[in-house]
Order: sequence, then C-alpha cells, then structure tokens
Amino acid sequence: MADQLRLSTPATKADEKLGPLPCPVNRVLNAWAKPDSGAEVSVVTPRLLQELRAKGQWLKCRDLKQWESIKGITADPMMIKQEIKLDLRFDTIYGGLTLKNLTCWVVSGGRPPGMGDFLLSEGVMERLGYNAQALLDQARSISDVYDMDEDVAPTGVRSVLTYSAATTTQPEPASEKKELQPDEEQRCFPDIDVAQDRDEARALEWEILESKLDEAAKLGCSAEFRAELAKILFEYRDVFRIKLGRDPPVDMPPQGHFEARRSPGAL
Repeated sequence: MADQLRLSTPATKADEKLGPLPCPVNRVLNAWAKPDSGAEVSVVTPRLLQELRAKGQWLKCRDLKQWESIKGITADPMMIKQEIKLDLRFDTIYGGLTLKNLTCWVVSGGRPPGMGDFLLSEGVMERLGYNAQALLDQARSISDVYDMDEDVAPTGVRSVLTYSAATTTQPEPASEKKELQPDEEQRCFPDIDVAQDRDEARALEWEILESKLDEAAKLGCSAEFRAELAKILFEYRDVFRIKLGRDPPVDMPPQGHFEARRSPGAL
C-alpha cells in the first residue's frame, strides 16, 4: 500500500532550499515532513492524528507525566501534553526508507509556514547520517528500515525551528495516585510485540498465575479451593496476556442454531 501512496515533490530550483518531503504515515496517509537540524524534538500536528484515527488507526499515544511548553511556533506558548510513535516512509533513489517508532510531541494550534505535518529533530537526522533528500538516499543504500524507538528527547531546554521549549511540571499527584499510575498507563498503553513466541509467552503467563495461586494458599486458601481455582484459570488462560501481539484466530464453537417449526394450522 505504501508504494501506492505517492506525493509529487514541490518544484524546486537548484539554488533553492528543499522544503518539506512527502512521506506516507503508517502506510495509510500521505503527509509532509520537514527535517530540522536545529530542532531537539520531533513534533507532529494534531490534525494529522485526527485523520489517522478517521482511517481506523490505533495510535501509540501517551500522556506526558511532565508537561512541556514550546514558545515561538505560535504567538502564545503551547503546552505539550502528549507524545506519539508513528512510522514514516520516504522515497529515495534506492527505494523506500522507513523510520519506525518515531517519537513526536503533539503540538496544538497552528504551525509556521514550511513546517508541513512533521518536524524531524536533529537527533533523527544525525542518526540518518546528516541535505535532507541526499541523506535519505544515502541512508537507504545502507538500510531500508531505521527503528527510531531509541530517539529520546533530552531533558532541559529544547528548541524547535530555532524556537525554545521550557519544562512545565504538573501538580504533584497524591501518593496513592502515584501507586496507580504505572498500572493505569499499562492498561491504556500496553506493550505490543507482534513477533513474540506465543508458546513461551503462554508458559510465562501460567507461571504468573500459579504464583498467585501459591500466594492465595499462603493466605489460608484450602487445597481443594486452590485446585478448583487452578482448573478455572487454566480453562480461561487465553484471556490473560503480558503483552499484546498477533494472536491466531480464536477457534469458537457455533453460537447456537436455528430450527424452523411450522405453527399449528399454518399452510
């Protein structure tokens, strides 16, 4: 599908600066990305995320525990509350180049002229070997996929298109809230591993369930109750997951059948 998602590169003269580059996002949506060697973080517009959701995309988006603010992209400072991971694909003279798991801050409001839908940070461009299109061509000659999951924004003062970004903290949550945050985040943004070994994962899942059964026994659970509970957990063990992945289709029996009967007196 990505090969069918093409955008015509804007006409440019040899002495003009290259503008945003066309790039399909998550293989379903055309967009434009601007490499910026002066930006310390990659950013994306919320409009593009709305279009991805409209196409049924499940997005790897999470709330920042420590809010950030960017000054200069718009007249007023913008509060950054979320970050997201996306896959971008570029055309090069050697073929397609994919940036996987590119971490971007989600900026609100408008964007400066020439930004496109994305700003690619200095860290991203350095990883590719840092002249935008020439670097993409050169990087593709080495590898067709670059996993950008390790591109972590530095702490402290940041800049985007020569704009500065300052750290803003949220109000300190209560201690009981802090204890719940890791579990809440895991439920909303679970780990996904489509390449996991399912047999190995099932063994580990059952090992964890058995450890919980042992804990119950230590707290006074009878042997008979433990054995019955173990049978129930084993029967429904497929509902437990440590990581989400590409599971095989569920083999389910027919959910019932219909039987036609003639009413008395019917012809």
